[in-house]
Amino acid sequence: TTDEQIVKNTEYISRSIDRMEHQINNVLDFVRVKPLKIEKMSVQELINDCLDGMKIPKDIVIKKPEKDMKINCDKEQFLIVMYNVIFNAIQKLVDKGSITIIFESNNHENIIKIQDSGEAIPKNIIEKIFEPLFTTKHQGTGLGLASCKQIIEEHNGTIHAENNPTSFIIKIPKEVN
Repeated sequence: TTDEQIVKNTEYISRSIDRMEHQINNVLDFVRVKPLKIEKMSVQELINDCLDGMKIPKDIVIKKPEKDMKINCDKEQFLIVMYNVIFNAIQKLVDKGSITIIFESNNHENIIKIQDSGEAIPKNIIEKIFEPLFTTKHQGTGLGLASCKQIIEEHNGTIHAENNPTSFIIKIPKEVN
Protein backbone atom coordinates (compact mmCIF):
# COMPACT_ATOMS: atom_id res chain seq x y z
CA THR A 1 0.00 0.00 0.00
CA THR A 2 1.12 3.49 -0.79
CA ASP A 3 1.12 6.47 1.54
CA GLU A 4 -1.70 7.94 -0.56
CA GLN A 5 -3.87 4.85 0.03
CA ILE A 6 -3.14 4.93 3.74
CA VAL A 7 -4.19 8.59 3.94
CA LYS A 8 -7.33 7.85 1.93
CA ASN A 9 -8.23 4.86 4.14
CA THR A 10 -7.57 6.85 7.31
CA GLU A 11 -9.84 9.68 6.10
CA TYR A 12 -12.55 7.14 5.22
CA ILE A 13 -12.33 5.53 8.68
CA SER A 14 -12.38 8.94 10.36
CA ARG A 15 -15.51 10.01 8.40
CA SER A 16 -17.19 6.68 9.25
CA ILE A 17 -16.47 7.17 12.96
CA ASP A 18 -17.85 10.72 12.80
CA ARG A 19 -21.00 9.46 11.10
CA MET A 20 -21.51 6.67 13.67
CA GLU A 21 -20.91 9.06 16.56
CA HIS A 22 -23.41 11.49 15.05
CA GLN A 23 -26.04 8.73 14.69
CA ILE A 24 -25.57 7.45 18.23
CA ASN A 25 -25.78 10.99 19.61
CA ASN A 26 -28.96 11.62 17.60
CA VAL A 27 -30.65 8.63 19.21
CA LEU A 28 -29.47 9.60 22.69
CA ASP A 29 -30.44 13.26 22.26
CA PHE A 30 -33.92 12.26 21.14
CA VAL A 31 -34.66 9.88 24.02
CA ARG A 32 -32.86 11.74 26.80
CA VAL A 33 -35.06 14.29 28.57
CA LYS A 34 -33.18 16.69 30.76
CA PRO A 35 -34.36 19.82 32.58
CA LEU A 36 -33.06 22.95 30.87
CA LYS A 37 -30.34 25.02 32.55
CA ILE A 38 -31.09 28.41 31.03
CA GLU A 39 -28.34 31.02 30.99
CA LYS A 40 -27.53 34.04 28.84
CA MET A 41 -25.08 32.81 26.19
CA SER A 42 -23.09 34.39 23.40
CA VAL A 43 -24.24 32.84 20.10
CA GLN A 44 -20.76 33.43 18.61
CA GLU A 45 -19.31 31.39 21.47
CA LEU A 46 -21.85 28.61 20.92
CA ILE A 47 -21.05 28.48 17.21
CA ASN A 48 -17.29 28.51 17.84
CA ASP A 49 -17.65 25.66 20.38
CA CYS A 50 -19.73 23.76 17.85
CA LEU A 51 -17.28 24.28 14.97
CA ASP A 52 -14.27 23.36 17.14
CA GLY A 53 -15.58 19.81 17.43
CA MET A 54 -16.25 19.40 13.71
CA LYS A 55 -14.25 18.32 10.70
CA ILE A 56 -14.91 20.96 8.05
CA PRO A 57 -13.71 20.14 4.52
CA LYS A 58 -11.23 22.71 3.25
CA ASP A 59 -13.48 23.83 0.38
CA ILE A 60 -16.41 24.70 2.64
CA VAL A 61 -16.40 28.30 3.85
CA ILE A 62 -18.29 29.19 7.01
CA LYS A 63 -19.26 32.86 7.21
CA LYS A 64 -20.16 34.13 10.67
CA PRO A 65 -21.67 37.50 11.60
CA GLU A 66 -19.38 40.27 12.81
CA LYS A 67 -21.62 41.21 15.73
CA ASP A 68 -22.51 38.85 18.52
CA MET A 69 -25.94 38.20 19.99
CA LYS A 70 -26.87 36.84 23.40
CA ILE A 71 -29.71 34.36 23.85
CA ASN A 72 -31.27 32.67 26.86
CA CYS A 73 -30.64 28.96 26.38
CA ASP A 74 -29.35 25.71 27.77
CA LYS A 75 -25.80 25.63 26.40
CA GLU A 76 -25.48 21.84 26.00
CA GLN A 77 -28.90 21.48 24.39
CA PHE A 78 -28.37 24.42 22.07
CA LEU A 79 -25.00 23.03 20.97
CA ILE A 80 -26.84 19.86 19.89
CA VAL A 81 -29.10 21.99 17.66
CA MET A 82 -26.26 24.02 16.14
CA TYR A 83 -24.16 20.90 15.58
CA ASN A 84 -26.99 19.03 13.83
CA VAL A 85 -27.97 21.88 11.53
CA ILE A 86 -24.36 22.73 10.56
CA PHE A 87 -23.36 19.05 10.24
CA ASN A 88 -26.32 18.45 7.88
CA ALA A 89 -25.36 21.49 5.79
CA ILE A 90 -21.75 20.27 5.51
CA GLN A 91 -22.92 16.79 4.43
CA LYS A 92 -25.33 18.31 1.91
CA LEU A 93 -22.63 20.48 0.35
CA VAL A 94 -20.48 17.42 -0.42
CA ASP A 95 -17.15 19.07 0.41
CA LYS A 96 -17.65 22.35 -1.51
CA GLY A 97 -19.67 25.52 -0.92
CA SER A 98 -20.53 27.97 1.83
CA ILE A 99 -22.54 28.13 5.03
CA THR A 100 -23.63 31.58 6.16
CA ILE A 101 -24.80 32.25 9.70
CA ILE A 102 -26.92 35.36 10.26
CA PHE A 103 -28.14 36.91 13.52
CA GLU A 104 -31.28 39.04 13.60
CA SER A 105 -33.66 40.17 16.30
CA ASN A 106 -36.95 41.95 16.75
CA ASN A 107 -38.80 43.16 19.87
CA HIS A 108 -39.72 39.66 21.01
CA GLU A 109 -37.20 37.17 19.67
CA ASN A 110 -33.65 36.48 18.62
CA ILE A 111 -33.29 34.82 15.21
CA ILE A 112 -30.45 32.63 13.98
CA LYS A 113 -30.40 31.75 10.28
CA ILE A 114 -28.09 29.08 8.94
CA GLN A 115 -27.99 29.19 5.14
CA ASP A 116 -26.10 26.98 2.75
CA SER A 117 -25.18 27.29 -0.91
CA GLY A 118 -26.37 23.76 -1.69
CA GLU A 119 -29.40 22.62 -3.64
CA ALA A 120 -32.89 23.45 -2.44
CA ILE A 121 -34.71 20.95 -0.23
CA PRO A 122 -37.38 19.29 -2.41
CA LYS A 123 -40.94 20.50 -1.65
CA ASN A 124 -42.21 17.02 -0.75
CA ILE A 125 -39.40 16.65 1.81
CA ILE A 126 -39.21 20.10 3.44
CA GLU A 127 -42.52 19.55 5.26
CA LYS A 128 -41.33 16.26 6.77
CA ILE A 129 -37.71 16.88 7.78
CA PHE A 130 -38.49 17.52 11.44
CA GLU A 131 -40.61 14.36 11.83
CA PRO A 132 -39.04 11.61 13.97
CA LEU A 133 -37.53 8.77 11.89
CA PHE A 134 -37.86 10.66 8.59
CA THR A 135 -34.56 10.62 6.71
CA THR A 136 -33.30 10.88 3.15
CA LYS A 137 -29.83 9.69 4.12
CA HIS A 138 -28.81 6.12 3.45
CA GLN A 139 -27.32 5.88 6.93
CA GLY A 140 -29.42 8.43 8.81
CA THR A 141 -31.51 7.84 11.93
CA GLY A 142 -34.14 10.47 11.18
CA LEU A 143 -33.71 11.80 14.71
CA GLY A 144 -31.26 14.69 14.30
CA LEU A 145 -33.69 17.39 13.18
CA ALA A 146 -36.50 15.88 15.29
CA SER A 147 -34.23 16.39 18.33
CA CYS A 148 -33.51 19.96 17.21
CA LYS A 149 -37.23 20.72 16.97
CA GLN A 150 -37.85 19.18 20.40
CA ILE A 151 -35.03 21.20 21.99
CA ILE A 152 -36.06 24.50 20.38
CA GLU A 153 -39.69 23.96 21.42
CA GLU A 154 -38.51 23.31 25.00
CA HIS A 155 -36.95 26.80 24.75
CA ASN A 156 -40.42 28.10 23.67
CA GLY A 157 -38.97 28.81 20.24
CA THR A 158 -39.47 27.59 16.69
CA ILE A 159 -37.29 26.09 13.96
CA HIS A 160 -38.21 25.72 10.33
CA ALA A 161 -36.56 25.33 6.94
CA GLU A 162 -37.08 27.27 3.73
CA ASN A 163 -35.45 27.51 0.32
CA ASN A 164 -33.82 30.18 -1.86
CA PRO A 165 -31.34 30.07 -0.23
CA THR A 166 -31.70 26.85 1.79
CA SER A 167 -32.05 28.13 5.36
CA PHE A 168 -32.78 26.81 8.81
CA ILE A 169 -34.35 29.56 10.89
CA ILE A 170 -34.33 29.34 14.68
CA LYS A 171 -36.38 31.82 16.71
CA ILE A 172 -35.88 32.04 20.48
CA PRO A 173 -37.96 34.38 22.66
CA LYS A 174 -36.01 37.14 24.40
CA GLU A 175 -37.92 36.58 27.63
CA VAL A 176 -37.71 33.19 29.32
CA ASN A 177 -41.05 31.92 30.60
